Amino acid sequence: MFFAGCHHKNGSSRDCQDFQVRPHQRLAYGALDFAKTPVQLLISVHLLTFYQQAGASLGAIAFFTSTARCFDVLSDPLMAQISDGFSSRFGRRRPCLRKTFCQAALLLRGLRGLSLGL
Repeated sequence: MFFAGCHHKNGSSRDCQDFQVRPHQRLAYGALDFAKTPVQLLISVHLLTFYQQAGASLGAIAFFTSTARCFDVLSDPLMAQISDGFSSRFGRRRPCLRKTFCQAALLLRGLRGLSLGL
């Protein structure tokens, strides 16, 4: 796998073979996505059916789904830029992931006692 513009930290160009992702690393990263995709597909299909049965129109569902996707398209590069510029003794992304994990855990904990009344 070749990455354009590979440069050494001191500014000199060098062969990009040092930056290749090894097969066992590809499998490790891909395994998580492979496990997540069927669950995500089932949730998205059944959630659409649930929203329709709850009385939401297809137009409203499409609007909010596309709005969420547009937000995702804009926020992903922004967060990548922020995390690439961040450095700490724990690395670039670990502090961001820890903070996000804690926030998500608190939000899910708050949803536990929520009653939908449907």
